[in-house]
Amino acid sequence: MILSTADHDFNRLCCGPRTVEQLGAALTFLLTWGSVPCIYYGDEIGMRYLQDMPNVEGAICNPAYNRAGCRTPMQWDDGANAGFSTADASHLYLPVDPAADRPTVQAQEGDPNSTLNLVRRLLALRSATPALRGRAPTRVIHEGYPFAYLRDDTHLIVVNPRRQPATLIAAEALGAEPLLTSGVDIEGDTLNLEGFAYGVFELASGRS
Repeated sequence: MILSTADHDFNRLCCGPRTVEQLGAALTFLLTWGSVPCIYYGDEIGMRYLQDMPNVEGAICNPAYNRAGCRTPMQWDDGANAGFSTADASHLYLPVDPAADRPTVQAQEGDPNSTLNLVRRLLALRSATPALRGRAPTRVIHEGYPFAYLRDDTHLIVVNPRRQPATLIAAEALGAEPLLTSGVDIEGDTLNLEGFAYGVFELASGRS
């Protein structure tokens, strides 16, 4: 099963009131769940869904939703048209995000804490760890907050997609080694997660 961050017909991960700090948990889930991940262009840097775009090629499919908001040009740098094209802005298929703080590849390349570099770390971890890929079994151990699951019974993943902190007591956490975490503190069998925290751990039983 393919699981995508978005596509040309649906909102991006970063839409409405959702901010960049909320993307880490979603991307960690996407790239460690037992499915085939698909990252829609621009979601790797947290491009925003833009409101009030022109109705290009039937983009407004109903009065409540405009699909053009997720089809705006890729944002490469701070140059003209965000580095997407040297054409006059009036000739673009859709306008570029006009916000001064719009995310760009160039700005995120050198920032180790950027969304782009988180995606790269997650992809590298998935590539190096067969248990995190699509064919390994997945077992949910906690359905609430935080959401927690095991991959191949050797790796534990926890994500807290809400702003409020969350705590999980799980025997699997004992001796678990953190591989990639943000906002997660582990004490014995207890995992304490800040809002929007995420973590990938290798279980003690999974290490040779």
